[in-house]
Amino acid sequence: MIITYDDQVYGIGENGYNANILAMGGRYYRCDKVDRPVKVEGLSGKQIQTISLGVMVGAALDDVGHLYWWGLDVEYKDGIKMPELAIHNENYRFSSVSCGHSMIAAILTDSTVHVWGCISKKSYYTWDQKKVTCPENQSVVRIINVSCGYSHIAAVTEQGEVHTWGCGDHGAMIVVRDTSSEEKTSSKENTSSQFSSHLEEKLQIIKDLIEDINQDIKNLDGR
Repeated sequence: MIITYDDQVYGIGENGYNANILAMGGRYYRCDKVDRPVKVEGLSGKQIQTISLGVMVGAALDDVGHLYWWGLDVEYKDGIKMPELAIHNENYRFSSVSCGHSMIAAILTDSTVHVWGCISKKSYYTWDQKKVTCPENQSVVRIINVSCGYSHIAAVTEQGEVHTWGCGDHGAMIVVRDTSSEEKTSSKENTSSQFSSHLEEKLQIIKDLIEDINQDIKNLDGR
């Protein structure tokens, strides 16, 4: 989607019957593809500053932080939403927005993250606004950046921490693995292996000595 200097928004490319992701209206409503820039009436003239497109939903922020959304209506099967305000409350102003497959994550001006939609097909959520909290203590975390993947979300806190949640298939979410126990196990295995090898050497020496003694005894008997 394209934002022009004269406050117009245009869409071009894949649109999709099931999503109308370019927010097309009129004869282009739910068309599969738009081969040339077509004006998006629902977003033009609204001082749009930022647009984010997912697979089934799209979102935009205007110059004062109002959040608009459109696309697949997750609460109604085969329902399509044209651009509308996500929250009808002047006190809610957003500074950043990102879309995934069927969800929207946005940062409020108080640095908290709010999420709408469905993160994965396995877990269905109604189109309700949810404030994100830290799972360790359920405290509200202050966020400076947020980004959605296909079915997961990553957020950066003021302290520089990265929090991820959602679907982690195919390495979508980075999980830091504690390798200390593995290193200890590996160390034990190495020590055990070294001990076994040393013991085998000693046993072989003893066997050789026994064979030598037996041979000496045979030699004495022969005499």
